[in-house]
Amino acid sequence: MIHTKTLFLRIYTLFICLLATLSVSAQQETESGSYVMPYHVSNMTLSTDSSYICITFTQTGRTARYGIFDLESRTLSWMSEEMDTERGKVSPTRYGLMVMRDWGLLWNISLIDPQRGVASWSEPGIGGFRYDERTDMALAVKKNVKEPGLILKGFNVSSGDTLWRYRINYEFVQGMNGGMYAVSDTVALVVADQLCLVSRGAGNIDYCAYDEPVQGGDMPVLVRGGRIYVSDRRHVTCYNRWLRAQWTAAHPATGRCRLQRVGKRLYLINEGYVRKMLEADDRGVAPIVKEQVCKPFIACYDSESGSKVSQAMLNWKRSDGALERIYVNAVFYAKDDDGQVFKKVQTPADGCFVKVDDGTIYVLNEKMKVKEKYTDDKVFHRYFQTSRCVGIASANEACITSPDGQLLRHLPQGTTAICRVGNEVFYTIGDAIYWESLP
Repeated sequence: MIHTKTLFLRIYTLFICLLATLSVSAQQETESGSYVMPYHVSNMTLSTDSSYICITFTQTGRTARYGIFDLESRTLSWMSEEMDTERGKVSPTRYGLMVMRDWGLLWNISLIDPQRGVASWSEPGIGGFRYDERTDMALAVKKNVKEPGLILKGFNVSSGDTLWRYRINYEFVQGMNGGMYAVSDTVALVVADQLCLVSRGAGNIDYCAYDEPVQGGDMPVLVRGGRIYVSDRRHVTCYNRWLRAQWTAAHPATGRCRLQRVGKRLYLINEGYVRKMLEADDRGVAPIVKEQVCKPFIACYDSESGSKVSQAMLNWKRSDGALERIYVNAVFYAKDDDGQVFKKVQTPADGCFVKVDDGTIYVLNEKMKVKEKYTDDKVFHRYFQTSRCVGIASANEACITSPDGQLLRHLPQGTTAICRVGNEVFYTIGDAIYWESLP
């Protein structure tokens, strides 16, 4: 006869085993799944706290709506009304969704609560806008209807409360997201007719002139570690936070260019073209084309002293394809001929990647000579990486590989966007979102 205590232990053990079996079955059931959306999914972005995915939808070729896909319930929590704009932008922040709607010459900016789908605050009539997550401050410029000039406004992103508001004596600030920079939580830099510092406590506190870029180009500005780096048409200059010049260095003429700091090195990357608007066609659409106006080059400076480390002209011929972009300090993955192994390709020391309009990427060494060439169908960009796997995708296919490049999983054909959430990969095909466990 079995002792009562022994019988109880056996029953308890069987019960625990049953729970474990059910738990494993439940995990197996949630290893993969899908959810059909009401419209075609164009993009998805994981929130900063990994609690939801922001989904944008397209209708008739434009961003029409956005919504929240809840990661706990695995359903669409809510979806917005129509964007009523062809250039609507949605960006998740740690406070909610920053939604920008284009109303012709002016924009409307709203912060949307991701849980309720309603606006926490809204700022209409914006002619230029920039959000600086580091200082939790947003900058907006608005037309002053009562007198000449513009109104520059700084406000708290989480609440929408105005931090400061000043009139600046300029009629123009470089484009949307392009002409305002947060130097600190109380000081902003405005790129207008001149460089202008605006302080929360003192209004306009300093300004200086610059040599404006060629029409259709831009003037890159980089704010890092209390330094302000500015490149105009002929010079790159380093200012301190009060717009006092620390050093300046001459460079050849630029078109479209940008500044990038890597460690103590400051790179000026001149792509050499400008954007030019052509005359409108019969439909009233005015296409924007790229026009090469000067030779592209990469100049490298010591960010502290301004001494030039190197300058390499890029004598790129149009027969090689129209230059689309130059990359430094970048990485991509290249597929071998049988598609089973992917090689990690990094920018050579003092070299660069050159991408042309057909998607081909050329790897150039420090002498700006072609080292390797990868056609569009061989180039994959990294979307996520863990200690066990890497998610990569091209324009036509998406894969999961091991860190050393061995193919682990081909995602289904038609995948348009991928992201990682914990130990799962999420991807979209058409109007549906899918998820499955990572290899």
